[in-house]
Formats: sequence, C-alpha cells, structure tokens
Amino acid sequence: MPLVEARWPLPGCAALRGASVTPELSLGLAALGTFFGAAMQRVTGLGFALVSVPFLMLSLGPREGVLLANLLGLCTCIVVAVTTWQNI
Repeated sequence: MPLVEARWPLPGCAALRGASVTPELSLGLAALGTFFGAAMQRVTGLGFALVSVPFLMLSLGPREGVLLANLLGLCTCIVVAVTTWQNI
C-alpha cells in the first residue's frame, strides 16, 4: 500500500480542465523540455534535470518523466566523457 496516493492528472493540468492532450503535443512538450534542459546543462554545467523534469512529468507522467530524465542525463555524461577523454 503506497504511503501517498498519486492522482493523475495533476490539479491544474490541461487534461483536468477538459482540454484534449494529443500524443503530438505530449511529445513536443517532452522535446522542448529536453532541449531547454540540455541548453542549460551546456551553458552552466548543471541543471538538466531541474529544467527538463517538469516538462517530462507533465507529458509522460511522474515515474516515466524522472526515469527518462535520469537516462538522458546518463547519456549526456557518457558523451561528454568520451569526447573529452583525451583531456582528462
């Protein structure tokens, strides 16, 4: 039995107000959040998950959004390590 029962859709989200959320809109929101998160990571060196997780959670759900953000962060770290391996 979970300690906190999650309700989806979250209060205030578009699906609760009666607006239909299409798969294209959901994918676009996830891509937009990922792009801005990657840009923040590139500029400041941190902040990918802080920026991208809210977008991913709204489009995919809380569990899948956090999981995808962690996997994308891992991929980013691997790419950076491979490309800068000579300078380490």
